[in-house]
Amino acid sequence: MKSISTLLLLLLMQGLFGAQVINTSDATVVPLANNQTVVVPLSSNDPNRLFVTADKITEANCLAGFCNVRFDQSGSVYLTLTEAAKASTGFSVFIATERDKHFTVVGLPTLSVGKTVQFTVAGGTRNKTKEVIKNVPYQTMLIDLIY
Repeated sequence: MKSISTLLLLLLMQGLFGAQVINTSDATVVPLANNQTVVVPLSSNDPNRLFVTADKITEANCLAGFCNVRFDQSGSVYLTLTEAAKASTGFSVFIATERDKHFTVVGLPTLSVGKTVQFTVAGGTRNKTKEVIKNVPYQTMLIDLIY
């Protein structure tokens, strides 16, 4: 009987003093090509953080009334689903980045903690880079690269 009460006491103390880890995971990494559409589960009850590797999200557009979007200085987007999105089977978010990458996220509302989603976009070109290459003489570009 003493061992049962000791065991119960230990379980009680673990519950009171022990930290519990609930469904933790690293960011979901989604590799994709420029202008591609991807399907991603998103939390319907917590904010979701979306970001692009080595780039900054400059635009995130949902159908009016489907999501609230907040940008931060790092180039991440915090996406919170509204009641319309929660009731849907999926909705589109059109993403544009500082490096002229574009892609579409089809968000699937799920009952879960907030998701962190890292997009790695391959391909595409930078319009700003093309413009600089056209307008800056070759020798000047080389000098700038060296110094």
